[in-house]
Amino acid sequence: MSVSPNISDVKSSPRPHGSQFSVIVLILAVAAIAGYSYWKFVYFPSTPQYTLDKFFIAAKARDYDSLYNLVHVTGLLKAAVPNAKGLRDMAQRMPGLVPEVEEYRFGAATVSSDRATIETATTTRTLRGVTSNTLNVEMERVNGSWMIDGRWILREVGKRGLGGLIIDGSER
Repeated sequence: MSVSPNISDVKSSPRPHGSQFSVIVLILAVAAIAGYSYWKFVYFPSTPQYTLDKFFIAAKARDYDSLYNLVHVTGLLKAAVPNAKGLRDMAQRMPGLVPEVEEYRFGAATVSSDRATIETATTTRTLRGVTSNTLNVEMERVNGSWMIDGRWILREVGKRGLGGLIIDGSER
């Protein structure tokens, strides 16, 4: 004679408990925070875009010490602008030298060893009014840090005149 099983004899399959779900969510949250922190504090500061971002922030703030320190100043540029005080003095004599940055956005970047070019869209206010431009900002890595290439700035001065020395970029 066979006996039919009682409900109490049937074992139910194990189900995830609420605490297991909470642990999984916690692990995912910690991984997301760790990933973002790595990007924000380790990876992004090592990119040329980070330096260029600091450059535009300094331009907005008229922080000439930071501006000067973010440009690799050599040769003729060093002779013309020997230090941050020289940049400040020159900017006071030529008000359009460092235009007011209203907005900027980075596009494609080409990085090759210690050189980089970053497509940068800017909206600036100068003595001539508001202009929107796209520049191909040239950067170089100097002693492990990215800097704006001072030779690129000189080439831009040659093409655009002193009114576009740093970031104006508008054609005359």
